[in-house]
Amino acid sequence: MVTVEEFRELKKQKKQLVGIINGIAHFSQAFEKGKHEPQIDVRLEAIEEAVKKFYSVRQKLKSSTKSRKLKETRRRTLERNEKCRGFYFDILLTGRRKLFECGPTLQETVFGWVVSGRVPKAPSIVPAATSYVSSTADLQEMISRFWELDACHVNRTHSVEEAACEEVFTRTTVRDQEGRFVVTLPKKDHMLERLGESRSIAMKRFIGLEKRFSGNKQLKEAYKEFIHEYILMGHMKEVDGEQVVGNPVYYMPHHAVLRPESTTTKLRVVFDASCKTSSGISLNDALMVGPVVQNDLISTILRFRLNRIAVTADVAKMYRMVRVQEEDQGLQRILWRDTPEEPVKTFELLTVTYGTASASYLATRCVKKLGEDNSLTHPRGLLCRRHAVRCKHGKRSSKADDGSDSVDRHGRFHLEKVEFELSKATC
Repeated sequence: MVTVEEFRELKKQKKQLVGIINGIAHFSQAFEKGKHEPQIDVRLEAIEEAVKKFYSVRQKLKSSTKSRKLKETRRRTLERNEKCRGFYFDILLTGRRKLFECGPTLQETVFGWVVSGRVPKAPSIVPAATSYVSSTADLQEMISRFWELDACHVNRTHSVEEAACEEVFTRTTVRDQEGRFVVTLPKKDHMLERLGESRSIAMKRFIGLEKRFSGNKQLKEAYKEFIHEYILMGHMKEVDGEQVVGNPVYYMPHHAVLRPESTTTKLRVVFDASCKTSSGISLNDALMVGPVVQNDLISTILRFRLNRIAVTADVAKMYRMVRVQEEDQGLQRILWRDTPEEPVKTFELLTVTYGTASASYLATRCVKKLGEDNSLTHPRGLLCRRHAVRCKHGKRSSKADDGSDSVDRHGRFHLEKVEFELSKATC
């Protein structure tokens, strides 16, 4: 529809028309151009009905739009599936296996074998059961520890391994002609059988040590002096390097630890008995650690409050004063040469070696046994050692008017009989 002014601007020919105007609610009115003006009544009921029809048509249009979008989505999905099906058949190979009837199928592809198909559900033979377990072990252990705090004397109990270690020491420990203790390394036989080859890793570590020497001449001289002292004191001997049939061997890597603040030993050579062999087992894995022989640290400290005088001393080279049985010396081999131009030599350590798992137990247990062996003739010395030994240091306290000088003389005498030389004694 256009207005009269717009029609005139179009310059079109006019024609007279006669028609009928149809309105809402079945309203109709005839008209003639320029001669009749129809009267139209607007009723609310008719408008409301028209609005309802409008929204109904609009909803149908929306549904039709959604339907078209859904069809378009399905069409695109089908196209993708067609492409995937083409790719899927490209990766399939000829191999195909059926495990059993009504079961999954194995299909060979360029990526390997894939499993697809149905998996039959096996009937449940064992009925399902639910159980509840409550343990009060932790509570009982806490209560036991609570009461042990007030106990003055608690007898230590050994584990199975610690008891076995004690049995080995009691059964095999002897004294040589010089009076020194000779012990057997407490071994775990089932682990010792799995001990692998260790010379290659020990050689690799030694070559690295020599490279360190090349940049530190002072360290090399101190290290060489330590090794030569070891040999001169009879704590190490050279062997041919071949393994004796029936006796396992272990090569221990070693390295230097510098202690400038020490007044006695500036350089300490540490032997690494925890280095793994080719089987993943080290010497320390095959040795028992042993129980704790000495008193706990708090008991040692409290004893300084009991008497008027406290005497402390250090056992020089304590571990090296205890020899090892000949059949166990092959487990303590090291490699050494003075200069890179010389061939590498093999040595065996003849004494308890710092760095092995059982070293602390064997040394302190020998001191305790020394007191037990002389308990009848020198009970004061026994009392001193039972309550004094603390790792490498002997610490005790005694009354000045109760024969402390006698205890010291007796203890020193028997320690020196087994070459346990006391040093840095103070009181």
